[in-house]
Amino acid sequence: MAKYLADKLAKKLNRSQIAVPWTQMKVGDIINWPSDVNFASVFLLNTNDVTKLHNLVRKDKLDFSTEFLIKYKKLLNIKD
Repeated sequence: MAKYLADKLAKKLNRSQIAVPWTQMKVGDIINWPSDVNFASVFLLNTNDVTKLHNLVRKDKLDFSTEFLIKYKKLLNIKD
């Protein structure tokens, strides 16, 4: 899931690779993040939560919100 989101973010920002700023993110920054899955402790996910996220990744349902992309582009000084 982390690689999937990192690749998706890099593509949206026209970069070959980029690190996802997990510590600076909130649950609202990821579209379709399940409300019952704790975003702050991704490394502590249980099997059910991992399965939910895996299914969303497989269906390509997770994405970054427009607000997050605008904020992150400004932070990195990326022009459109």
